[in-house]
Amino acid sequence: MNTPFDQTIDDIRTRGFHNHRIEDHSATVSRGILRDLRATCEPFQRDFTAGLIREWLDFPSPGGRSRKLDLVAYDYVLLVPVFIDNVCPPRVARDNALGIDVDADYRSMLDRVCKAYMARWHL
Repeated sequence: MNTPFDQTIDDIRTRGFHNHRIEDHSATVSRGILRDLRATCEPFQRDFTAGLIREWLDFPSPGGRSRKLDLVAYDYVLLVPVFIDNVCPPRVARDNALGIDVDADYRSMLDRVCKAYMARWHL
């Protein structure tokens, strides 16, 4: 499965180094999760296409409150082992000693977020 974490690693590989100070990996992961939710969660895709929901990054909460936005956060802890040391090629550690199945855990996260979204907005 191609995850947003793979895209982040590809971006680092293309750049040739990981610059943790600019934190551009956060936007890559966020947009990738949005892309995958749209691809796997039909109600989410339908609402996105209709303009009922949309993408924004780094939107300040106080601004959201003054505009009376209904901000709903779906918190999920997803551990993704990666190897990045600016010497060896970076990679998502699918074969790891932690017993983490990156792809299965990512699919599970998408499924749970979709179910939570449907429960909140489509019941």
